[in-house]
Amino acid sequence: MSHTVTITRLPNEENDDYDYEFGGTHGNDCMVGKPCARKSCQAMNPDYDTERKRHGLEHWWNYDNREWIVHDTKACALDHVFEYIGDIETFEGLGLGTYPVRVEWEDTWWLEVQSSTPIGDGAQA
Repeated sequence: MSHTVTITRLPNEENDDYDYEFGGTHGNDCMVGKPCARKSCQAMNPDYDTERKRHGLEHWWNYDNREWIVHDTKACALDHVFEYIGDIETFEGLGLGTYPVRVEWEDTWWLEVQSSTPIGDGAQA
């Protein structure tokens, strides 16, 4: 998997946010979970086994929400990386351009810019 972020506008006096676009390819390491929509799956007893395969999907038990979770193949963790830490902290010190990034899970999704040297140009401010 190879994700990128293209910073197209830097913060200024009028707006303190970055403008950016995510790109690259997606794979299993950035896939997020969602509750299984089948009522029969939600009725499964998690006391004996917390990971199961039903109707062709791997299920795992979410103890916090008390529900069975499956992978959401259309969603990406990049949609959630700025829920707990902002783009200002993540992109601080970077200029316009395209940068390789890595998305990771550690109690929350977070984003790491892998190189401060751009691999492509961003839009002009």
